[in-house]
Amino acid sequence: MVRVGIIGHGWGERSQAPNFREAGMDVVAIAGHRDWRQVLDSAAELVTIVTPPSTHVEIATAALQAGKHIICEKPTALNASEAEQLVAAARAHPKQIAIIDHELRFLPSFVEARKRIGDIGAIRYAEVRYASPSRGDRSRPWNWWSDASQGGGVWGAVGSHFVDASMSDRERR
Repeated sequence: MVRVGIIGHGWGERSQAPNFREAGMDVVAIAGHRDWRQVLDSAAELVTIVTPPSTHVEIATAALQAGKHIICEKPTALNASEAEQLVAAARAHPKQIAIIDHELRFLPSFVEARKRIGDIGAIRYAEVRYASPSRGDRSRPWNWWSDASQGGGVWGAVGSHFVDASMSDRERR
């Protein structure tokens, strides 16, 4: 049984933990992004990083150095330089899995769209519309998701799925 550690009390605890358990995995540790090192000290073999993007480089690099496989939530980094640091960290640990959590990639509609992209040729223009009524709720507290300096915002959290969907499997490699 795979032992999973989750770093992130929001999406990680609410959504990922029950899904990992349903898939037959053992969630052995859950911590917030301030006390994340305790997950690295746990028996977890796989660590999922579900924290503000501004913390991803430090946490992912430390997890790989600790011998853990990682799933890193998107947006994976604040900028291209940080993304390159993450790629270098993953390459330095080739026996460990290090992936971005583009969970929508596996939806049947997204799989079919990727198949058809090859049939229609290169994408030159895409228009995406997105509505999130919960972000319009004035009683909802502001957090990192609304702070661009921490990597928050709809473009990274949702737009990244549409960019990912527009790439063929060949382009991802």
